[in-house]
Amino acid sequence: MRSSKIILILLLGIFVVFQSCEKKALIDVDDKEIINDDDIAVKNGMLVFENIEEINGLFSQMSEEDFKDRQTTVGFVSLKGILEQALKEEESYYEQFDPTTMTKEEIAKVVKEKEMLGYTEFTKKYIDLGIIRPYTNDDISSLELTVVSWVNIRFLNIDGMVMIDNVIYQFTATQCKKLTDGDFSKIAFLKQTTKDNTSQSILVGNLFNNLKDYHQRIDYDYKQNGNNWGSEKIEAEVWIRRWDFSSHKQYLYYLRYRNYRKNIWGNWKEDNDADTDITGSVKVKYNVKPYPIYSINYSHDNLWADNPHVYNLYNVPLSYTVTFLDGVFYFKRDQVNGLYLYPPDKTL
Repeated sequence: MRSSKIILILLLGIFVVFQSCEKKALIDVDDKEIINDDDIAVKNGMLVFENIEEINGLFSQMSEEDFKDRQTTVGFVSLKGILEQALKEEESYYEQFDPTTMTKEEIAKVVKEKEMLGYTEFTKKYIDLGIIRPYTNDDISSLELTVVSWVNIRFLNIDGMVMIDNVIYQFTATQCKKLTDGDFSKIAFLKQTTKDNTSQSILVGNLFNNLKDYHQRIDYDYKQNGNNWGSEKIEAEVWIRRWDFSSHKQYLYYLRYRNYRKNIWGNWKEDNDADTDITGSVKVKYNVKPYPIYSINYSHDNLWADNPHVYNLYNVPLSYTVTFLDGVFYFKRDQVNGLYLYPPDKTL
């Protein structure tokens, strides 16, 4: 009986659910100069957080738009900003035309010309660097980041890095790296290494599952409008990620959704102004006696479009497996009836 209690206490220590925290001053780590009264600290082009709770406090204390404005003030460039700029660059070609004065044939000709021109130099640059890639789903063509991260991509710099609790993390498409001593002089070495290097205080976790596994997607058309200009749809997904380190495993269970609106050029484009609320729950079961099951309730009010993380599991022993079961999530956009997403049970 005593051993069962110890195991339960250990599991509760492993399981971490994001919580909010109080605001702190917005400072630059290098010179400690107070910039304003909200919480962003930058050093060597990297955001620095005292702990996970400080990150989660941002989600409740300011909107994503506020954060975007403040990150400009401190000179921080995020991965999400690179993606947003690439999407904007691709749309800029159409700004020279007035589609309201054009025939359908003329509009179709402009779209064809843009396809023949291909991506802009800005977009090509970051595709060649492996930071973004084309994304296609049925009739939707867009761009997405290659990085897989358990930290909001708005907080990662162009190298996929962020500092949390004196540990520097780098996220790539296939790995999560940890520079545990927080030594900025080792950044170049961290970028190059792909495996553990204890002499340099570097731990490397490999992404267990590839991008096509362990997820479920539902596409839903809110307003067909004859599939013409003004039609709207949402693409909702549940993803499970696991990184394997030499001493432990780490899990991320998260939701990814995109709102789309068809523009006058006939292209589906992300509609970032759409208001999408999400509620739901999922259960987590461990394969260690007494096989406890935890129920997790989740809600998201669209203040941060890129923070649909349900939870993280940190420092899970290698001998454990985790089962995610009985998941159900409800997506509601604007005032229109929403959709339910039922992810299948998965054991990793």
